[in-house]
Amino acid sequence: MIIKQAPEPCDIIWENKEVTDDEQSSQKCRARMIIIFLILLTLLISFLYKFGLLKYEKKYPDVERCAYEDLLQEKERFSEQQEKDWEI
Repeated sequence: MIIKQAPEPCDIIWENKEVTDDEQSSQKCRARMIIIFLILLTLLISFLYKFGLLKYEKKYPDVERCAYEDLLQEKERFSEQQEKDWEI
């Protein structure tokens, strides 16, 4: 194994030395546009999913919620019946 001393800081070879400022700006702009597109696409998919889920729920109501609403209605009818019984 051969160990060499690190070069002086002024001898560093920069990776993007050949890339101009305009090219860097263009690459940054392109990357930002892709990120914005992906965010908007994610939001669109989320809204479409939520809309589809709401449409599905209207078509097929939740069984537990229906059972709960039926229980509430039955409780109200029972309470009304008890009140009538007390009036007699």
